[in-house]
Amino acid sequence: MSIKSKPPMPTWLKNQLIDKGVWNADGINRKARLQHHSCGLLVLTGLDADTCAWPATCDPTWLTPLGEALALINGTPTYDYWIHAKTIDGPRTAQRITWLPAADTGSTRVLPAHTCGGPNYPRYDIPTPTPKDDHDDAPF
Repeated sequence: MSIKSKPPMPTWLKNQLIDKGVWNADGINRKARLQHHSCGLLVLTGLDADTCAWPATCDPTWLTPLGEALALINGTPTYDYWIHAKTIDGPRTAQRITWLPAADTGSTRVLPAHTCGGPNYPRYDIPTPTPKDDHDDAPF
């Protein structure tokens, strides 16, 4: 039995993935990365699935249930962001919204697709980390 090797990725596709921000030196990056969009804002960019994926570019804001509803009414897709895996899944469907509603607890957050100059939807405040006090008293 002989093993067929896969043909290399076409150059045009590599260039497209680099332009979309989902290609790095190791190849396609499933994890979302924070980067500057052409409009100057910070966005999260990554692939939206494990297989047959499309590049997803999202605003790094955690939507409330009302924010997600307004985004969808406005025609803006929403995505799940898995915090520990640092991956984007979506776009979210009615079934997924019912099963996993937008919240500021749990392992996922709901993000809107990025639209340059788009509206700000109701969102949760993202907690800022507090610096640790390195000058604690010794325990003895």
